[in-house]
Amino acid sequence: METEKTYDYIIIGGGTVQSTGGNTVDLPGRGGATTKVLPGTLAFSGSASNVYSGTFSIADGILQLNKSGSAIAAPVALVIGDGYGIAQSDQVQFLNNNQIAATSPITIESTGFLNLNSLTH
Repeated sequence: METEKTYDYIIIGGGTVQSTGGNTVDLPGRGGATTKVLPGTLAFSGSASNVYSGTFSIADGILQLNKSGSAIAAPVALVIGDGYGIAQSDQVQFLNNNQIAATSPITIESTGFLNLNSLTH
């Protein structure tokens, strides 16, 4: 018997969605994967760490990581790119240091690009 998988999608059609002002992005903690699809920018910022348990994937557009202090923007596995489209069409950009948890694996597919902007991971 196959185990049911739950997937959550953040759909952005050319705009920008931000989590700012100390807010967190609290994605469902059921262990399901979450994928950002369609062009546009999703920005994780603020002073509180994000809380979610499933892999976060960028299938199109840009994810900007800009948490302040010791807050973590990406606490679990991160997949950048989906292999469809042109090189670097799926991006994660650091706008501050240490945005991904030290224990979080990072996978970069052929269309993915991790832009550290001369910052540290």
